[in-house]
Amino acid sequence: MKRLISTVVALLCACSLSLLASEGPVTLTNDPATQTWRFAENGLPVLDYHFGTVPRPAGQATTYFGKGATNFDGSYFTDGSEYGGARSAYIQPLYGFAGEPLTDDFPADHPHHRGLWWSWCEVRQGDRLGDNWAVNKVRTWPVAISNTQCDESGASLTAENVWLFDNDPVPFVKEVVTIAVSPTKETEQGKSRFIDLTVTLTALADQVSIAGRQNCDYCGYGGMAVRMLASATDFSLRAVHPNPDKWSGADLKDTERITDPEKYGQAAWLAIHGRYLRPGQESVDPATPVTSLTMIEATDVPLAPSNFRYYGSRNIMIAWPGFSVIQLEKGQPTTFRCRFWLQEGTTRVEEEWQQWKDYNTNPQVLQKDNASMSKEQEEFWCYAGTYTREANDAMKLVGVGASEGIYVTSWNSETGQYGPVRLVAKTYSPGYMTTSADHKILYVVEEGSPSNGTANVSAWAINGATGDLSLLNRVATGGGSPCHLTLSPDGRFLVVANYSGGDFVVFALNDDGTIGQETDRVTPTGQPGPNAGRQEKPHAHGAYYINDMLYLVDLGCDRVYRGTLDGQGKFVPDATVPELQGVPGAGPRHIAPVTHTDPSANKAADLRLVTINELDSTVSFYNPEQGAQPVLTLSTLPEDLRDKVTDAASAVDGERFVLANTTSELAVRPGEPYVYASNRGHNSIACYAVEAGNPDNAKLIDIVSTHGVNPRYIGLSPDGRFLLAANQDSGTVVVFQRDLATGRVDHTPVATFLVPWPIDLLFVPKSN
Repeated sequence: MKRLISTVVALLCACSLSLLASEGPVTLTNDPATQTWRFAENGLPVLDYHFGTVPRPAGQATTYFGKGATNFDGSYFTDGSEYGGARSAYIQPLYGFAGEPLTDDFPADHPHHRGLWWSWCEVRQGDRLGDNWAVNKVRTWPVAISNTQCDESGASLTAENVWLFDNDPVPFVKEVVTIAVSPTKETEQGKSRFIDLTVTLTALADQVSIAGRQNCDYCGYGGMAVRMLASATDFSLRAVHPNPDKWSGADLKDTERITDPEKYGQAAWLAIHGRYLRPGQESVDPATPVTSLTMIEATDVPLAPSNFRYYGSRNIMIAWPGFSVIQLEKGQPTTFRCRFWLQEGTTRVEEEWQQWKDYNTNPQVLQKDNASMSKEQEEFWCYAGTYTREANDAMKLVGVGASEGIYVTSWNSETGQYGPVRLVAKTYSPGYMTTSADHKILYVVEEGSPSNGTANVSAWAINGATGDLSLLNRVATGGGSPCHLTLSPDGRFLVVANYSGGDFVVFALNDDGTIGQETDRVTPTGQPGPNAGRQEKPHAHGAYYINDMLYLVDLGCDRVYRGTLDGQGKFVPDATVPELQGVPGAGPRHIAPVTHTDPSANKAADLRLVTINELDSTVSFYNPEQGAQPVLTLSTLPEDLRDKVTDAASAVDGERFVLANTTSELAVRPGEPYVYASNRGHNSIACYAVEAGNPDNAKLIDIVSTHGVNPRYIGLSPDGRFLLAANQDSGTVVVFQRDLATGRVDHTPVATFLVPWPIDLLFVPKSN
């Protein structure tokens, strides 16, 4: 059997050119002579995966376990059997950013240690016991490279191996390992890259189990390990773990130990720092940058967080499953995942904590919320409206240039991944957007161009396969600064809010979806609010259809007008509640429904409405069946700031007023009792929950930083699992994970992409 496996490997390697993948920043090549697969970037090696057998080095004596009693659970440690010989299926070396080796193989003190590897000290099948950690009585044998891939996201390789006991040609465990390497990125501290490992074990026989070393004071060692080079200087190790009993190895006392479950929860990681000998050096140069390697275990690993173990010989491991025994059920896979974060410079504990959260909340590893979601529902285009301006200093620092129009990126709802951001339509200050019901036409409001001062609304044909836009037509809105728009439910009319003009204009849509003639212009006649600087006249700020009722939001007069459009596109005020009245001076900006079920199927008596009020930093809840006044108004700010905030930056004096803040956007999801409101100035998102069984009551449950400046827009992803904040003055769109069950938003972003002066986002399903 072993000879057959070796023959298969040789045949695979002989034709390995058909398996090579090299299109992307990280390349992947195979050396048929050594059966080694190399990941490389810019001509420098990243790591070598030894798929084939690596023999014991010439001149190194064969090593045997001594005979006699020991405290280890395993009689083979007393039978004088060989260990630490030929091995396969491991990484060696792991390289630094200058191509310098970081790890060791066949070290004299522990010849079975090997680079970066995964193995277990006690492997059982029936009454047989072996140790593939020490390469004793059981060994991993290569079978096939089943997949290789290289693209802009990096390179990956999947290898299939089997475990065999000595003198038995029948494999009893199948091992599948996937190695994924990301491209190197430049950070403020230096170069950075990720190496993700996924090891899946499937028993091919009954009564198979794996375990760490039992009955010894070594934390049940075995699992995922690295053996760092002894020649490294300024070597140090940091271990963070919620349970100090799980990392009580004899040598770990010499490391920095952090146990703080109140701060880090169940997070656990190992960070290794040192300077390594670079090519061309005879000794380690003290000026060589420190290289940091952080080992992060995935939280979905059984029994995580695992034990930690550190030998003075610089063997560091995540000792999974430690003293526990994992039964490998025949035909049922068991998976262990781990990330290795390589960073130039000495990492700080806060940075390591961030990387742990990024890995364990990364959309790439999240389970799908809806297993029945179709491919069409998973893939979206995300369009961004922007202000047409030159980049400010903050944007220039992160490489964002001037804004020129509408931008687009791809979005995958299953993974939360986005693609490259690109300009798809040159137009002046495109703002809020909506689409036709079939998602084939995009409608956009556009502020007046300096060349002619004309404010417009435009229609664009959407190429569902590429995301490209083609202009269909453009119509003047007849009022300054159009800032919002909506389509009637029947798709016949388009309603636009002109902020500076102070009116709402209705357009008929032609049969081909282009914008036709104006059918009505609604000009509010109410009394302006008390804020002389912002409420000198009506200011139309939003138009929304909710349950077939049209709501027109007037910031200037503290009103929301309710009504319908007749067959000719004329606005008809509602006969029972023609308007909702805001708190004087509040300045309502947007409105949204909030219920526990889909509003379109809900009884009117169960519907609640919420407005975000720009000028006094509040949200107001309404029950239209109970009248025009809000039933509840809540602040969007922390309690200690509420009486110290002004809407005008010029009024900040450091004494009475310490902060200028205006709110900007609401985000809700049909059928959920959660409301999100953004603050500009405090640069945060206020999160609310409507009380179950009492929809007239709600409470502020959290306030989350947007990690940027001036979040003009926030919104939820199509499946609701992510909240996106468009930070206008930072040129960033920051993505947060959201808990569908509790409505809580993670304070740590899972992603950020760059868009110049973003003011609106809109998801549109991809199509062929």
